[in-house]
Amino acid sequence: MGCKLEKMLRHIVLFKIFDPEHNIPKAMAFFYTLPEIEEVQHFSLQQDQDSILLYTEFESKAALKIYLEHDIHTEVKRNTERLIEEKKIFDF
Repeated sequence: MGCKLEKMLRHIVLFKIFDPEHNIPKAMAFFYTLPEIEEVQHFSLQQDQDSILLYTEFESKAALKIYLEHDIHTEVKRNTERLIEEKKIFDF
């Protein structure tokens, strides 16, 4: 009775936020629209004093590519780019 574990692609982004007291809530509101993209299999956000960790999982590299090119992702990126001081991306 083996259970097959599917290998998911993890896409993690750490954002350091300008003026975190005011901008973290704004950025979080935009980021919470990302799970509307069908390709997102798992989504979570964590915030710290000056940063946000965005965690998403996808079934494949193709699904991640669709996500990154999706209109919602493009809109979130456009609306948050001025709030972000630095970002680091990890895919595995």
